[in-house]
Amino acid sequence: MPGRVLLLDPPHRIFGALRMWTPSPGLMSLAAYLEDKGIAVDILDVTTLDRPWTDLKACLDKGQYDIVGVTCSAATFHFDALNTVRFVRKVLPRSTIVGGGGHFSLNAEAILNALPELDYLVIGEGEETFLELIRWLEKNGHTQACPVAGLMYRKKGEIQATPPRHLIEDLDVLPFPA
Repeated sequence: MPGRVLLLDPPHRIFGALRMWTPSPGLMSLAAYLEDKGIAVDILDVTTLDRPWTDLKACLDKGQYDIVGVTCSAATFHFDALNTVRFVRKVLPRSTIVGGGGHFSLNAEAILNALPELDYLVIGEGEETFLELIRWLEKNGHTQACPVAGLMYRKKGEIQATPPRHLIEDLDVLPFPA
């Protein structure tokens, strides 16, 4: 059984009127896929919290998550996502932190260079890659090079990239978002 998994949409500096927007469709799809494969997962959209950083810390402390996935879908949220990864690392220093989303995917190497607190970065579609990463970490920890396709990560100070993952050809095989 994998450890506790949290998928996290960082606090964003947005107008108050936008606080009730739709949660990240990517995180909802990823959560549904993981749940369908037997992985229990929590989703937290921090933009909906009254005291984003304080409430996020309380959630992280309570959940004691082993794996935290942080999304960054657009350049607009770049600094918020980076600060969130740093914050998660301070609160949960032993957790594995995985980044994903469009902005992180497009800027993977630069993100990993700027963010030593980030353990893995999923490039492209996350469903299969994140599931395989969870299962691989369960068996191997961080002790060896990761063979899971569709990742970038740091090993002994060097950025490593695995082969690209093929796109999911039939999206109808995916469950409806959580």
